[in-house]
Amino acid sequence: MIVRKARLKDARIISKVMRDTIRFVNSKDYSADKINVWLDTNKIAKIKEKIKDINKINFVAIDKNKVVGVASLYIKEKEL
Repeated sequence: MIVRKARLKDARIISKVMRDTIRFVNSKDYSADKINVWLDTNKIAKIKEKIKDINKINFVAIDKNKVVGVASLYIKEKEL
């Protein structure tokens, strides 16, 4: 597995990974309203905005040429 900075061309797969996780994992523990908000904030256009954000570094974890995870480092807060 490798971890690298996310690129704009990764936005579609990042969105899919995030939205699938929200739908199939998080939906078991959170309200429909919360799930809908999270789904909206993880659309492709919003992911592109996040990748362009200068206050954040976004990463993708790749295993066997497939994105299997994502993470963000907020530079101002120094948190993953």
